[in-house]
Amino acid sequence: MDGAGSDAGVGRPDSDVSRFPGTMENLTSRLNGQTLVGGMRSVFAMLSLAGGLYALVIGWPYPADLAYYPVFGTAAVLGGVCLLLAARPGWRIGWRGWAWVAFLAVVGTTFGLVISTDGVCCMHVYSVHRGYPFRWLHDSTELPSLMPTQQARTVMLGRPDAVSRTVDWAVAAVDALFWAYLGVVFVVATRLIRRAVAALGGEAVGARP
Repeated sequence: MDGAGSDAGVGRPDSDVSRFPGTMENLTSRLNGQTLVGGMRSVFAMLSLAGGLYALVIGWPYPADLAYYPVFGTAAVLGGVCLLLAARPGWRIGWRGWAWVAFLAVVGTTFGLVISTDGVCCMHVYSVHRGYPFRWLHDSTELPSLMPTQQARTVMLGRPDAVSRTVDWAVAAVDALFWAYLGVVFVVATRLIRRAVAALGGEAVGARP
């Protein structure tokens, strides 16, 4: 009886595995996929840190025409740190978090068009550049003669059919990346705040007499 029982005990795992063919292969494939994604995320986080630090250094001492460098560099550094933190077990960003990141990237890039700069260049061309932190949407119109910026703005508004519009998609992608960094910071900071509140709540409950 002992021998039969031991044989049955030894054979049971094999029978369980045989009832679920491919389970171990699927699990291994899933783990390998998660490891690959986690590694790519860590590499991107390090590149973000390096790029952010480079943007902070290259713009120093930050003249007015390069004021967007420290803005983008700070967001990239913070985003890289949060991505490294999110790569740790228990801190990974779920699909809801990434949905928030994508939402903030789209909304931020769109509302960044409210910020604009304009001016008259090349003697007879008035241009308006929109986007934040980088300008990626450009409108321009030819002027009948050299005139002040305010007057040129009036001319453009009065001739909408003569406005030439250019979209710099590469710069738009960089703007979207900037807002995505802020989205990652928002998601991770929200999680940190929730954990801190939960910890404080637990301590308060434990401290009750």
